[in-house]
Amino acid sequence: MTHLDIIDPIHDFVRVYDNELKIIDTPIFQRLRRIRQLSGAHLIYPGAQHTRFEHSLGVMHIASMAGQALAEKGVVSFDDIQNLRLAGLLHDIGHGPFSHLFEEIFEEKRKISHEDLGRDIILKTEIGDIISKNGFDKKLITKLAFGDSKLQFMNEIISGALSADIMDYLLRDGYFTGAEHAKIDHHRLTHSLDVYKNKLALDKSSLVNFETMMISRYQMFKAVYFHKTVRAGEVMLLEAMDLAEGELGLSSMNLDEYLQLSDDVILAKLLNLPEHNSKLKASKKIATDYLNRNLFKSVFE
Repeated sequence: MTHLDIIDPIHDFVRVYDNELKIIDTPIFQRLRRIRQLSGAHLIYPGAQHTRFEHSLGVMHIASMAGQALAEKGVVSFDDIQNLRLAGLLHDIGHGPFSHLFEEIFEEKRKISHEDLGRDIILKTEIGDIISKNGFDKKLITKLAFGDSKLQFMNEIISGALSADIMDYLLRDGYFTGAEHAKIDHHRLTHSLDVYKNKLALDKSSLVNFETMMISRYQMFKAVYFHKTVRAGEVMLLEAMDLAEGELGLSSMNLDEYLQLSDDVILAKLLNLPEHNSKLKASKKIATDYLNRNLFKSVFE
């Protein structure tokens, strides 16, 4: 199988095979380069410019490591590893601008999550066609990517408490924010994985590594994800998008329109709003303040 190695600061090299490269090279997947992993955190941690794109490659890489460890124990097959790799690669394909913030607008107005959008993207676009042409089952990949497959332990490799998703984002967010909290040994954790009663299990000898990961996650929430100034920026973006929803029709977009969006596209739309009424004026003002880092102040925490 032909492959190439992508240099990555977290994993050194991420190996990508030909069938995966075809997906990565689609405009739909490339748009993840324009969606930051941590929406507004770069206003506080200037290095946090990393995106959903490289995180998705990292999740594929760790899911593959987990699959190989289970294959050595006779739990999964080579085909299962291939499916896990594709599911890891595509687990975030449905994310919109500013990641979870834009999703809140969609959830509120249309009861649609990024997982729902992800399912549509895999099943109804060229990404699904590429998966099928390469001999894989796009319905199975979709179920695995969003935790709906019959094999609970396979779901948990992508999105459980011991998931490739958590391991990659903790390592990556810690590295790019410079926060010293995210020190986890993902090699030891993935090599110690096993399956018990269809659920992902961990060898007892690695319990301390798992505890370290949970503590790291807690500390990252305190220091980064729920940092009061990070939240201020996110609250501002959410409020600006909510006030401009009627003008921009953010929640009524079809899939093609949604796939044209990125962090910068939405910010530009907010900064260029017509000032027809008080809602639009307020939205534009908040977006301008966000851009200039004139952020809301915390009154109570």
